[in-house]
Amino acid sequence: MTSENAKHPKFRDALQTIINGDLARLTQLLHAHPDLVHARSDPPANATLLIYTAFNGFDEVCFPAPRDTPKLAKLLIDRGADPDARAFDGPGFTPLNSALSSWFTFCSGVQNALADVYLDGAAAIEGVEGWGDPLGHSIGFGYTPAVELLANRGARSDYLLAAAALGRVDQLSDWYLGDGKFTSEAMDFHQHPTVTERGRFSWPPPRDPDPMPAVLVTAATHDRIDVVEWALAHNADPNRAVSFDQTALHFAAHLGHAVLVDKLLAAGACTDIHERQFNKTAAEWADENDHVSISANLKSP
Repeated sequence: MTSENAKHPKFRDALQTIINGDLARLTQLLHAHPDLVHARSDPPANATLLIYTAFNGFDEVCFPAPRDTPKLAKLLIDRGADPDARAFDGPGFTPLNSALSSWFTFCSGVQNALADVYLDGAAAIEGVEGWGDPLGHSIGFGYTPAVELLANRGARSDYLLAAAALGRVDQLSDWYLGDGKFTSEAMDFHQHPTVTERGRFSWPPPRDPDPMPAVLVTAATHDRIDVVEWALAHNADPNRAVSFDQTALHFAAHLGHAVLVDKLLAAGACTDIHERQFNKTAAEWADENDHVSISANLKSP
């Protein structure tokens, strides 16, 4: 762990309390050393303790977050930790962004509770640059409960991919101009300034994505059956992708959305497309998460 030689002599001890979910010990340490809330680990992470509560893999902290992690985060904020502190000196690595792009907070069931703690502590709901990254990360990484939480708490969601992730068919219909095109209002969201392809589960999306494939892939990721049906009814090609030939079928299979898999197959989705990031078919993406019946369905003649 690079934090072993962090500048504050008790930083490593405090970090261990976060890893262990030890609220009592962290309380003791902060009582004796209140400046710990502002201390940072060594470069390159240069992260505060609050950032580590996001369990995003910094300094090899790569395991599910303990159940009491939101309580530890609240304690740090109550003691003066900056809810918008940045790791790696970049705007994307705040506690909120990091928790909402973390498999470890999601799989341990504390992701939304952590987001509430950070937001209650005045974390910027649109991100420190105002780009909408917290909601964007939740959309891009497929964390539907977090998408709904942020939208309910007032995050800006009046754009194409947010509507697709939230299942807002009426909004998509209002924006639709025909021939696969949408109003400029719908397309008003932060895109990567230069990159034209992004890997699986990433944000911001690539520059100038074709909007209808983006709608279909996002809806498939978030199991929004009504949006998928709407997109297919408006001539969305189930075999078009946003990046690396990763189709809606790949995402639906990977995330276990069996009903959507069947709908996409009925609409003509091909099962033999090897996407170009990992060179895998949709069935192989299903295998990664042990979705045995979906994989068998995709492999059947």
